[in-house]
Amino acid sequence: PAHPIRHELKPGKSSSRAVQNPGAPQSPENPPAGRSKIREHLRCKFAGNITIKGDRQTVSLGKRSTFARVSILSQEGKDVRIGSDCMFSRGIEVRTTDAHSLIDISSGKRINEAGHVTIGSHVWVGLSCVISKGVSIADDCVIGAMSFVNRSCHESGVVLAGSPAKIVRRGVTWSRKRKSIYTLDEMLSWHAKD
Repeated sequence: PAHPIRHELKPGKSSSRAVQNPGAPQSPENPPAGRSKIREHLRCKFAGNITIKGDRQTVSLGKRSTFARVSILSQEGKDVRIGSDCMFSRGIEVRTTDAHSLIDISSGKRINEAGHVTIGSHVWVGLSCVISKGVSIADDCVIGAMSFVNRSCHESGVVLAGSPAKIVRRGVTWSRKRKSIYTLDEMLSWHAKD
């Protein structure tokens, strides 16, 4: 069996790394290095843990995105892609799999298949959220604290909250700054960044 790749990135470090399951003999389950990748783009600040189990998976973290004590699990050949200008709070989990099988007794089929996780640009994820397998989140969204996101949201400019998360507000954007009134240029400034 393949051993998991556990990789802890330090805040402010930027890189693209080819990774291999350390200490495991080479086999189809543990191929030579270069098939699984962690891509942390310049100006991205990540604090947390990235675990990759298996082969040919990529975890990609976008420019100017920040992460405070975030755990990412990429397994079963599924990727995690997070866009630019995102802000992830503490205690967040992003998972491509439940890591165990849920089986329908009548058919014998697994019913909790793994899936890619894609989070657009300019997404703010609040404290202690779980973003589950197969989820895609549009650009310019907010995910409220302690939410469980198990369905995709393709609508920009919304707040998702709850367990399971659902749209609770439309027509919003967010800023790292704290002030009372914003101009249109300020609200859309994340679009203009390279």
